[in-house]
Amino acid sequence: QSVGVDDIKTGEGQGSLNTTWDCSEDFSGIDLLDSYHGAIDEFLYSADKDLLLNNLMYLIWKFQNYATAYHQDTHVPPHYTLYSQISGVSVFHFLPILVGLYVTHVGNKDALRLTSILQELDELKIGSVATVGPGQVALILPFGSHGVWVPSNALNPSFPKFETSVIRAAELYIKPLYDEFVKVLAGERWNEVLDVSDEEKAMLSKFREAQDSLRKEMGLSLNDWHWLAKKVLSQWEALEGTQSRKTAD
Repeated sequence: QSVGVDDIKTGEGQGSLNTTWDCSEDFSGIDLLDSYHGAIDEFLYSADKDLLLNNLMYLIWKFQNYATAYHQDTHVPPHYTLYSQISGVSVFHFLPILVGLYVTHVGNKDALRLTSILQELDELKIGSVATVGPGQVALILPFGSHGVWVPSNALNPSFPKFETSVIRAAELYIKPLYDEFVKVLAGERWNEVLDVSDEEKAMLSKFREAQDSLRKEMGLSLNDWHWLAKKVLSQWEALEGTQSRKTAD
């Protein structure tokens, strides 16, 4: 959802993780983003690193008491994220992936239970915490989950006073891994999560032989077969829907 700058008002727990600018063809016009993008891009070029900078730059702003769920950044291929804190304070809590997902699941249902689990994890020394202030950078690895919280001055008087936490973020792909993902996603089997089993291969072969024979017997072109298959599939789906409704009744 797009919101105009004039419509943004301060509010406890509010913020945005998706205020972005595409710097692939032009500058954003925001000095703190353009200088950050330029510095990282120049470093990667001069150091001949096997990394690729995502030209989509993030300006993440949050007010006090904002909190995210524990998550893994999967909106783009696996990457490292460089969070540069500009103002305010951010607290990052890092947990193993499955633990983080479970904590989020519990937290969506029972805040008191969430508190208990977080205390237990802390006692077991599972996870780590990083508090980032202005001028500091956090490197987020693609191997775990993390939650982010913006503390309030009222409950943390030792922190410098601030109104808004602002972070500029850049994503770095490992180029060989990125290229492999592009290759797989451009391929015919881009949406296959698991390999086809031997049993499924035998079933596919048998089905193919039956359809070849049917096409020869009826003299069907590929387009004819495809049209008929879609019609029959629609009839089967309608029939199964009718039978399901009768069973429910």
